[in-house]
Amino acid sequence: MTFDKIYQYNFPTIIRFGAGSSKELGDYLIKNNLLRPLIVSDGTVAQLSFFKEIIDDLKRKNISTEVFSAIHKNPVKSDVYKGTDVYDNTERDSIIGIGGGAALDVARAIVLRINHREDLFKYDDLIGGDVFVTNDVPHFITIPTTAGTGSEVGRSAIIADDETHQKKNSLFA
Repeated sequence: MTFDKIYQYNFPTIIRFGAGSSKELGDYLIKNNLLRPLIVSDGTVAQLSFFKEIIDDLKRKNISTEVFSAIHKNPVKSDVYKGTDVYDNTERDSIIGIGGGAALDVARAIVLRINHREDLFKYDDLIGGDVFVTNDVPHFITIPTTAGTGSEVGRSAIIADDETHQKKNSLFA
């Protein structure tokens, strides 16, 4: 396998990878009528040139982006709630997580929170919270910047309590 090509496999969602695959994002969004994504990342990644190129490409295609990058290195529940507020207040239609595990976990938890507004930890997969995940979730896309964690294809997000710092396994879907 060489990485100068773009590959695809389904597990169960479509996964595309390879050099340049992120350049397909704008056309994918347009094809699916997703013209107002919330981009969730961390403050460091949001300053990198590849990230800015993605945002610029989307803007050139008349896609209105909103970036939320105010997250902790070890994400906490308030990060998720603040991101959800940004999604609501700016009338977004989808969520794109770009970054490592923290950014993708916060993005995934925001996806859950959009149509599940009880306390985030009620949905903790480890205590049977999956039975409360009953509503649809917004369209969700991940662009991982790290390898090995699998956070781009996982169904849960690890989020800590702001005060106790105890980590919870919140179910996404």
